[in-house]
Amino acid sequence: KRQVLAAVDLHHPNIVAVNGFEIEGPVKFLGMEYLDGPNLAVELAERQRLSVSELLDIASQVCPALDHAHGWGVIHRAVKPANLIYGTEGGERVVKVADFGIARAARRTSKTMAGGLKGKMGYLSPEQVADLPLDGRSDIFTAGITLWEMLTCRRLYSGKTELDVLLKIRD
Repeated sequence: KRQVLAAVDLHHPNIVAVNGFEIEGPVKFLGMEYLDGPNLAVELAERQRLSVSELLDIASQVCPALDHAHGWGVIHRAVKPANLIYGTEGGERVVKVADFGIARAARRTSKTMAGGLKGKMGYLSPEQVADLPLDGRSDIFTAGITLWEMLTCRRLYSGKTELDVLLKIRD
């Protein structure tokens, strides 16, 4: 319940708003803001490359949103192109950070899953790979991975196996 409440508290123009929630037993329902555009993973698949000015515009929207979440003690833990969504506000195209579903309040002491990783392979910080305590720097690291990949149009961390990827991130 604290995790859901942490996401509800995040009010920022570049964070997908949670308009309400319900909890029935183990099931959580979130009412979230509707965005009329694709996520950046779709955008990259369709266009292949973003201009440097587009990339800087995205960074100028994503980084303050993450800073806001960190100020509330919330770490996203899954910053990746699929969680950055285009929307339109006042005729302007905006980028919003979505899916704080695996986010965790920094003040929480319990782990999400004993010995388990949360997040998508290739978009993990060294601290996540090593199962160390996380803070906002983990999100900054994965935002950097995302921005690097948008600029270069290739994966930063890849390998033949998941272990290969994890070792590259760790090192």
